[in-house]
Amino acid sequence: MNYLKTLKVPYVQTNSYNNASPSKKYAISKWFYILTNANKYVSVKLKKKAILNVFSDQETALKKYVKAKKLSFKEENDVAELLASYH
Repeated sequence: MNYLKTLKVPYVQTNSYNNASPSKKYAISKWFYILTNANKYVSVKLKKKAILNVFSDQETALKKYVKAKKLSFKEENDVAELLASYH
């Protein structure tokens, strides 16, 4: 399952002090969505509080699973493993 959506924002202009013309570079932003039991997608950040708020009914079970498997809420692969175990 793919829980990640990556978008490229057209570009972010930066202007250095020694350069007369602004330099353009793409900014990559990542958006994470979780599919709930109500078949709705919820946008979340990779933070413990945000993820556990989505699954408030199973919060204690998820905390135990994360602790037992030594997972991190900040790693994409760890959160994907946690969600796979939940569904």
